[in-house]
Amino acid sequence: MSENVLREAQNSLEVIGHVKKINLEEKTSKAGKDFIVGDVQIEVKEDNKINVIKAKVFSNKFKKNGEISGLYKGYKTVQEEYNVGDKVRVSGDLRLEEYYTQNGSLTSFNSVNAVFFNRVKEEDDMREKAIATVEMVVESIEHKMDAEGLPTEYMEVEAFTVGYNGRIIPMRNLVIEEKLGEQFKNMYYPGTTGRITLKINNYAEVETEEVEDAPTTGFGSTERVESNIVTNYVNNLEIIGGDLPFDDGVNEYSPADIEQAHKNRALVLQQLKADNQASAEPTGFGSAETKKEALKNALEGKNVPESERVSVSDDELPDF
Repeated sequence: MSENVLREAQNSLEVIGHVKKINLEEKTSKAGKDFIVGDVQIEVKEDNKINVIKAKVFSNKFKKNGEISGLYKGYKTVQEEYNVGDKVRVSGDLRLEEYYTQNGSLTSFNSVNAVFFNRVKEEDDMREKAIATVEMVVESIEHKMDAEGLPTEYMEVEAFTVGYNGRIIPMRNLVIEEKLGEQFKNMYYPGTTGRITLKINNYAEVETEEVEDAPTTGFGSTERVESNIVTNYVNNLEIIGGDLPFDDGVNEYSPADIEQAHKNRALVLQQLKADNQASAEPTGFGSAETKKEALKNALEGKNVPESERVSVSDDELPDF
């Protein structure tokens, strides 16, 4: 595999459930391009849990040749013809969304990117699910601790996949049940690559308890009613299975590839931080060359330890 080019890994997902809410709208960019954007919330009932999966949508209206995009047409159909309660099948992939807040902290999470929507009949034998199959590099696996520092029934996994053009997509909140995790740990040592199956979780843990009505005065009996109390919100990617690690000399990422992936990731984070700092500063002064030099200094990490710096060439910088 080429030193600077990382192959794009498999990254696909399938969500089957019922439409809970449709939030799609058409907009026009500053450049005058029409597009459709938003999300469709899918309710997935599985294992006595109700997951709410937010499937994000985006498509420009026109392709480069001037024809209307097929994806745009499909999303317009969802917007105009789908109804709450419709059973649907969504296919797409996992993405990474991240940004720096005003106080300088990084917010980073995985999201469901929808590509195709299809309505399915209730009588069709299609169980509800929210599943992803992702080729990823596993970097570590450790016990997940609770607020008191005690081990829980889950283990935390650090891993990443590779997207288009070598973009690194860390798997956020990636967990595995402890018993399965011990098997996984024996197969996937740090630096191994494999095809892993994930369950996408986003649900509220609800505890039902009986609540006694206040006694009435004069006459009448005491009644007991049920009350549902949300005790916790679960939002994670849960490993539920997978193949043996790749060992064919083709599909696994080599140590050099993984090192390059870390460099790619560091560059993205530095640029993200530089963009955040630039947007917070007054604009209107300074030449394009001055701005380029300032951005380059930020990207190369002039104020960070030398071991963490990333070299940036002029052709990697944007035009101002």
